[in-house]
Parts: sequence; C-alpha cells; structure tokens
Amino acid sequence: MRTLSIILGALILPTAAAQNLLANPGFDTLDLEGTPKNWDLFVMPGNNARGQADRIAHDGDYAITLKTPTPYEQDPINNWSQVIFDDLRGKKVSLSGSIRTQSVGNAGLWIQCFSRDSRRPLIDAATMQDTPLNGTHGWTSVTTDIIPPPETDFIMIRCFLLGTGQAWFDSLTLTAEEAPPEVPLEAMEPAIEALPTAEAEPAIDPRDIIAVSQAMQQTIRELEESNRMLMEQIANIQDNLDNSRVELEALNADTLLLEPAHPLVPYDFSRDRTSQ
Repeated sequence: MRTLSIILGALILPTAAAQNLLANPGFDTLDLEGTPKNWDLFVMPGNNARGQADRIAHDGDYAITLKTPTPYEQDPINNWSQVIFDDLRGKKVSLSGSIRTQSVGNAGLWIQCFSRDSRRPLIDAATMQDTPLNGTHGWTSVTTDIIPPPETDFIMIRCFLLGTGQAWFDSLTLTAEEAPPEVPLEAMEPAIEALPTAEAEPAIDPRDIIAVSQAMQQTIRELEESNRMLMEQIANIQDNLDNSRVELEALNADTLLLEPAHPLVPYDFSRDRTSQ
C-alpha cells in the first residue's frame, strides 16, 4: 500500500517548472543606490544617455530602462548585462522577457557565448532577429534561444538599445534544457532503406518521340491547309456580298424620289403621296 501511495502521489504532483537561471530577473531588488542587484549597466557618456530602475513595470515594482536622447557618431549599444557561469554547453538555452519602447531605433534581448581565451563571442542570438522592436510599442513578449558550443565558458545576457529613444525591460526568464540528440546518419540508414521505393518509370523509346513529333507536324500542316481553304471561302463570300451591294444600289437609284422624304415620315407613306 505504501508503494502504491508513493506512485499515486508522484502522478498527482505537478511537473516542476524550469528553473530561471537569472538572478533578480524582475529587477525588483535594488541596492542602496537604487540600482537593480546582479545587473551591470553600460552607457557611453557624452549625450545625456542613461539607464536606471523605473516604476513603469510589466509586473512587480520595477523594470529597467535605457534612454538615449541624441544619436552617437557610432552606436555603442548601451545595455544592462548579467554573466551566467552555469555549464550550459550543448543545452538549449532560451531567453524571454517583455519590452516596452518609445521612438527607438531597436531594442531587444541578447545572448552571447564566450570562452575565457577570446573577447569576441563564439556565437550569439538576439530577439531582434525574430521580433524587431523599432518605434513605439507597448509591452511585447520576445524570445530567442541558442545552443552554446563546447568551447563556451560563460554566457552573457544583455538588454540593449540601438539608436535613440527609450526602452523598458522586465520579467526576464533564462532556462536550459537538454538539446535533442543528433541522430547519426548511420543510425538512420536502416529506416531509410525500409521506406517503400517508387516503381521506376519505364525508359522512353526515342522512336516514340520521333513518331509523336512527326504526327504533330502532320497535324500542323493539315491545320494550315484548312485555314487556307477557309480564308478562300471567306474571300468568295466577301466578293458575292460586294456584287450584291452594287446591284442593290443600282436598283434603288431607279426608284429614288425627286424630293427626299422627311426623316420622320415613313418611306411607304411618302411614296404613296407622290404617286397620287
């Protein structure tokens, strides 16, 4: 009975949600200076650009914001960032969140995979590839994912702003799950061989092609001959019509009235009055 109870209990328990790997993902925990804990801010100085916690939040008490009032000569990609040192190599890493924008060039979430031996990312992925947010938008859900390569030592999560305008970021989630295994081609060969193969179509005899071509040429010649005869018949009919028209005009000339009839008076009535 105890074993049955354990089994039933396992069936009733809900499946645990994937763990959020980000610290302070909602930006609601601030330090004494009012900056969200566990997050680093980079803003290139010189044009009153800024980043800070903001009460305009998607949920909770705070969100983070980036604002660039005037353009830079070369955009530095101002951003909030957090480093993740978990071993995520070969796993499917998914990043999602909500973004609100006002007159921005573009804004999004960004994943970068780094090794300790290089300052350049190995690979990266950004939400702007699938959900570009330029201009003004209300809170919009965005997501992107990546599989860090074996050389990855840490990943960087960024909330970034391109160009001028203002963007708010909130409700971030970073999860990782085992990536589906790659099936080697050798393992797929038995299944491929077991697939039904289509019956091979019989080869076309060149003599059949020649015969069809000759038949088509004969048909074209017959159509051309029929068309020529038809044109001759039409010409004969046209000549007959012209001759009939000449004869009719000559006949009408003998019966013309000395004074033309009024256009509203019937011809028969005008002829009868003239003959009286």
